[in-house]
Amino acid sequence: MENDSRIKRIESSLLKKLKAGREWLLEHEIYEIMEIMGFRVPTVMFAEGLEEAGSLDLEAFPGNRVVCKLISKKLMHRFEYGGVRFVEKSAESILEAYKAFEWICFELGIELDGMLVAERIEANTQIQNELLLSLRQDSSFGPVVFLGLGGTGTEVYKQYMQEGKDLLIRTADSISDYEGTERALNAKLYYPIITGKTRIKPEPELEGQKIHEVLEAFALLARNFSPFALTTPLTIEEIEVNPVKVTPDGDLVPVDAIMRISDTKSDPLYPPQESIKRTKPALIVTIWDQISRFPPSSWAAV
Repeated sequence: MENDSRIKRIESSLLKKLKAGREWLLEHEIYEIMEIMGFRVPTVMFAEGLEEAGSLDLEAFPGNRVVCKLISKKLMHRFEYGGVRFVEKSAESILEAYKAFEWICFELGIELDGMLVAERIEANTQIQNELLLSLRQDSSFGPVVFLGLGGTGTEVYKQYMQEGKDLLIRTADSISDYEGTERALNAKLYYPIITGKTRIKPEPELEGQKIHEVLEAFALLARNFSPFALTTPLTIEEIEVNPVKVTPDGDLVPVDAIMRISDTKSDPLYPPQESIKRTKPALIVTIWDQISRFPPSSWAAV
């Protein structure tokens, strides 16, 4: 495990969840991890019951509206069931949302774990302004980091995107190769547009360095908590943040995420980065099969 105080803090937090029998993290718990890694995250508060929901300090949220999200380990596709609500920043509206979520869970026969109240992130709604950032422990390639269009932009991949212009796919060990990663990013559709390298958007909406920083952060997590990292009993099997919004002030802010952990460990028998290029179509199919578990209707664009 790399000597990094952030990694130690994350390990301590995740081990407690693993020992409690937890496999999936709740959304606000993922934001805590991402904040430790240097991400700007939305202001969020979690309420486990109606009383807590009615006593939240709403003045901590900027603006006049907030996003309320149904949190249940049994309901990943909450949006299509009405599990995401944009409401006025008032105790009455918050309580109304919580009661609505209770009723949804009652009808579905599942347990309501609570409600997340989140800051509404203002951002451009153009397709290149919503990205997907992910890490996975691939059985063939080891820890791998992905970056591509997020939100409804994932549908573009499946139907219209020219091969090679879609997902950035690099092993975690290769992310630190700045020049190689930059070349790979420049070959993708979205990166030249948001960094101001095309006539579509001559002014950058986001500095390329910011993209490199978030990829480095995910690569650090992927390496330190891979099945091959024997200095810790913990493995981060996957993190998927979708979408990550590009904000008007040139930042990247996650607005929905999933994360799975385990205690699975194995020997590091995987091929080098170059092999990804030769087998990439099959790898992309595999990734899309996994992403399809969480269709765009389940991603709350806040």
